[in-house]
Order: sequence, then C-alpha cells, then structure tokens
Amino acid sequence: MRHLALSTALLLMTAAAFQEPPDDKKKQEQDAEIAAKAVVSKYQDAWKKARKEDDVIDAIAILKDATPHKLIRAELIKVLLDVRLRPNVRIDAAAGLGKYKKDVAACDVLHKRAREERAKEALDLRKRCLKSFGDIAPFAKSVDLQEFFGNPDHALARASIEAVEAIGSVRMLPPLVALLSELERISENKEPGGPGELPGQGGGATDDTKRERKKELLDPTLNAVNTIWAKVDSKARLKNSSEAFKVLNERRADIGKVRKEEDEKDAKP
Repeated sequence: MRHLALSTALLLMTAAAFQEPPDDKKKQEQDAEIAAKAVVSKYQDAWKKARKEDDVIDAIAILKDATPHKLIRAELIKVLLDVRLRPNVRIDAAAGLGKYKKDVAACDVLHKRAREERAKEALDLRKRCLKSFGDIAPFAKSVDLQEFFGNPDHALARASIEAVEAIGSVRMLPPLVALLSELERISENKEPGGPGELPGQGGGATDDTKRERKKELLDPTLNAVNTIWAKVDSKARLKNSSEAFKVLNERRADIGKVRKEEDEKDAKP
C-alpha cells in the first residue's frame, strides 16, 4: 500500500511539472525582457543625442544587431514606418526585422513598405524589405509576393522572385511557372514582328524593355521553380515551362502532400 501511495505521489509530481513552466524558463523570459529593455533604452539615448544622419543610422543599428524580442521588434517597425526618415536610414530596420521568423506582423510591415515606397532612391530599401520578408515569412505568406512579379522595375521583380525561392512554398509553383512561360515567349529578335513575337507586341523601346525583363528574370524564375520543385522530387530538374506545366498536372497529389506539411509547419509556434 505504501508503494502504491508513493507511486501515486510521484505521478502527481511529474504531472505538475509538465503543467507549470519550469522556473528556469520563466527566468530566461525575464532576463530576455530585461536585456531587450536595456537595448531599447540604449537606442533611445543614442537617438536623442543624434545630430547627423550617420548618428541616426548608428542608433538604429543598435536595434538591428540585438537579439530578437517583441519590444525591439516594435521599435524596428516604428523606424521602418517613419517616412520622415530617408530610405537609406531605414534599411537597417528592414534588415533587423529579417531575424523575426514566422512573425506575421513583421512580414506585413515589410510588404507594405516594399509596395508603397515610391521614391527612386527607395529601391534598395524596397529590395531589403523583400529579402527580409523572404527570410522570415511562413509558407502561407509567400502569396503576398506575387504582385511584385510584374513590377516595371526588374530589380524589384527579381527580389520578389528570390524571396519566394527563399520561402520555398509549393503553393507558389503555379504563378512561378506562369511567369516562366511568359518570359520564354518574349522574342529575343530585335526586329519588329520577329519569330516568337507576342500578339500585339510593337517594336522600339517597349520590346527592348521586354527583352531586358526576360534577361533579368528568366534564370531567377527557373531557379526558383527548381528549388521549390525539389521538395516534391529532389532528383528532377525542370528545363522549361512546358516540362513544369506537365509535372504540375501529373503530380498534384504529391504537391498537395507537401503543401499539407507546409501548413502543419506554419501552425507550429
């Protein structure tokens, strides 16, 4: 009887241990918050003392280089959204948010800035926002990047394709393959009406722009397709959109299985 009581007591103690966070975990969380508050305080002091743009950049770098924490993330977001600051000043804020894995709030801010910045000098900031988005976004958020595929600035379109590749979600295979097909159909013949010319396509600068678009985006798009396709079939490398369309149709079940796995990973904290 004494053995039974002892066993019962041990089981209850074990159950209680699983129900309550260990003291060391609580302490780690407290220590992390204390450290984050110290970083924010240091940043705010440096910001107040800043007299030149370089001083402001140095202050923001304090946040960028710090260990991720929700308090620091909040400050980085404030900086990135502050349109009074020049784009080159906010790049470190965008880079700092690239540490916050699966953080939807950070993703939304990065996406917003990449989409809404309009100044010519903001290109590097927009590209940095897309890169950071690709570094942290959960699989499901990758669909937000499709709107940049047709951006007239080829560098921005390329940054979005590379971000999609970094996220690596199979849900982006259809739009990537559609883009690949579009790029393949652009004629490289500089004479108007040359072989492979798209219907309604005229000559001159418009055609030059399309050829430049193909030059800049074709290889990155094919690379992204193959990087993601490797999750379905690690041995196959697709050569063009025709092969890609074919396997997308033939391997729907396999693609669906991988997407389910992605959704399960997204659901985990």
